[in-house]
Amino acid sequence: MKKMILFLLTLGSIRDTIAQAIQLDELVNAYAEVNRFNGAVLVARGNSIIYENGFGVKDAAQQTNNDTNTLFRIYSVTKTFTATVIFKLIEEKKLSLDDRLSKFYPSFPKGDSITIQHLLNHTSGIYNYTKGNDMKDQSEATFIHFLSTKPLEFSPGKGWDYSNSGYWLLGYIIQKVTGITYEEAVNRYIFLPCKMNHSGFDFKTLKHINKATGYEIFTADTKKEAQDIDPPGPYAAGAIYSTIGDLYRYYKAQQAFQLISRQSLYKAWTPGTINKHYGFGWQIDNIEGKKAISHSGGGPGFQSNFFFIPQDSICVVLLNNTENVNLDILTHAICNLLYGKPYKIPIDVPVDSLTLKRYVGHYVFAPTFSIDITVEGGKLVAQPVGQPKTMMLAEKENYFYALEKDASLEFLVNETGICNEAVLHQGGNEHHGKRQ
Repeated sequence: MKKMILFLLTLGSIRDTIAQAIQLDELVNAYAEVNRFNGAVLVARGNSIIYENGFGVKDAAQQTNNDTNTLFRIYSVTKTFTATVIFKLIEEKKLSLDDRLSKFYPSFPKGDSITIQHLLNHTSGIYNYTKGNDMKDQSEATFIHFLSTKPLEFSPGKGWDYSNSGYWLLGYIIQKVTGITYEEAVNRYIFLPCKMNHSGFDFKTLKHINKATGYEIFTADTKKEAQDIDPPGPYAAGAIYSTIGDLYRYYKAQQAFQLISRQSLYKAWTPGTINKHYGFGWQIDNIEGKKAISHSGGGPGFQSNFFFIPQDSICVVLLNNTENVNLDILTHAICNLLYGKPYKIPIDVPVDSLTLKRYVGHYVFAPTFSIDITVEGGKLVAQPVGQPKTMMLAEKENYFYALEKDASLEFLVNETGICNEAVLHQGGNEHHGKRQ
């Protein structure tokens, strides 16, 4: 009887997994259809991958499509690798979270007040070089000199500001401590133990049949390749390329404490006192009352999201080779699906160009709030004054919504076919705006 019950439970679990895989395929396909996902996805639960697939264009010029073996830049997900190597070196007694920057760069301004911990959790106050710089090269000497000329944005430990510069410094410190390059250290401490045979650095010069091309603009009519980044940039802050399979191997090794100890990993997942959503190289959140660990990445041509819920052994990996998408939206939709919560299947019904042009204009909803409506690439685009543009999806001929926000626009057309008014639906409220 016990064996029969176990068999029935196993059979039921298999049915549930198959059903979820079908639902996941429907969900991700829908996001791909509305141009909100173009890449590869992996979803795992327990000890098994329950869904993985590739979507969209890998290389438009070569007419190839993404699959589960496609190589993508992962950008800032690299920071989790840098942090893992730092914690490994701490375990080897080669570093300490309290080590000062002045230990490695004695002449660095206020370097005696900046610690490894500050660099890891973005509380150092060091200027983020991606805000703008005039460096002629990205050598260590040039980079250190450049940062030395910039005043701290706040006293170390007294504020929080995301700083790629801090992770460049961690990469240099890894080199000084290990006596090998940063790339060799990541390979030794992570790639080799995890058997991440499809991951590496220097994506720009990589020649590989599975390499994805990154796109700055990606529409049905226009596919403009993004300008790639010369090595070593973004270095220890974002230079790694990988696959969904390799990142899953990395996840499994982390969960099994094969890379760093349980104590070190849980320390890395501990949020700071200033920013409750960032630990030591990891973003921290809560889903269904459970700790969610992640890191996203984005830059020219690519977006990535590496997300997991340790308590329920859920892992979601999304790698995308277009840059203007928000993968958090799809990630949370996948989580809602896995937990049996409501989730939205996006649609985008065709609307002809003449109808779209009818809605173009400037709509005033309040003295301090207005929205400009334009048409770009055959799609309706909304731009609240002082805010970024949002490409709207059509639910009906006169009803458009923003997938990334809880907002939709309904255009009211009079009996002569003229639109002079729009209704903004947001947060359960309606706001009427006159076209001017």
